[in-house]
Amino acid sequence: MNVPIADPMDRYELYRVVTDMDALHEAFRDRAEDLQTTRLELDAAGELQPGYSAKLLCNPPMKSFGRQSLPGMLKATGMVLVLVVDDERFAPIKEQLGRRKRPMRSIVRMKRPRWLLTPQKASKISKNRWENVPPEIRKKMMKKLAKASWRARRAKQRKSIEDTRSPIHP
Repeated sequence: MNVPIADPMDRYELYRVVTDMDALHEAFRDRAEDLQTTRLELDAAGELQPGYSAKLLCNPPMKSFGRQSLPGMLKATGMVLVLVVDDERFAPIKEQLGRRKRPMRSIVRMKRPRWLLTPQKASKISKNRWENVPPEIRKKMMKKLAKASWRARRAKQRKSIEDTRSPIHP
């Protein structure tokens, strides 16, 4: 969620400057230490599965932050990500970047291309493909598909029967 910041000093207290993933992990570990709480309580507060924050915060980390774990850890530790531009750090890289020749189009304004495959078009293509196959060849192909399907189903049934018959402890 993007929230415009009117005056960041009114609402946020600078906790740490993070420039890479290692620093992010370290910041979360230090924040958890500052809160003097258990990893399980962090999991509950961040709506993560039990034990997940321990995997995120151990050194070296067993897991990396992802689409669900990062927001969960931010929520649990009471922190937010604030992105700022560091002109001093960006200056050498800016010189290497090329300019766009055309302006970037917004994805929101783009219409769905007409040629894009839709369920209706997929159905029509499938019907057209089978119309061009002679009936005797189509019949042979369908028999092969049916036999393969039955073989797979029987193998699955046999496996499930063997699994139920096998002892729990060898």
